[in-house]
Amino acid sequence: MSKARGSNLSASLREMAAVGIPVDLSVAELDVEIKQVGGLHGNMVFDLPDRRAGCIIDLLIVNQTSRPIPFRDVELRPPWSNSEFEWLPDPRDVGRDPFNYNFPGKGAPKLPREKVMNHVLLDRRILKPGSQVEGWLLRNR
Repeated sequence: MSKARGSNLSASLREMAAVGIPVDLSVAELDVEIKQVGGLHGNMVFDLPDRRAGCIIDLLIVNQTSRPIPFRDVELRPPWSNSEFEWLPDPRDVGRDPFNYNFPGKGAPKLPREKVMNHVLLDRRILKPGSQVEGWLLRNR
């Protein structure tokens, strides 16, 4: 659900409650907003030189609550079964260029670590109230 749609729902339910109509206000609050952002170049599936596929997804994740939310059990599931996709590991953990994520294979894309959120989500970090994280999720198959 987008923030705008959630805000409209929240306002409508609060108006209804104010005039005495029984409503469940708990459904008016979004916990986490996850939105795919970026354009054609920020979201793609592509062939890698080693005959595998790479996947880049540009996301915005916003904590809409007044409490911290831990990232845990994050999973990207494509619509097909048995996808065998793997998260690209944090370059700081694999002894490569610590400032860039690299897809496998010669000539494969290289992306700056500060714009990738793999290490943010996989390291079980906390999303503070009202804060957001935006960046690419990188996977390969």
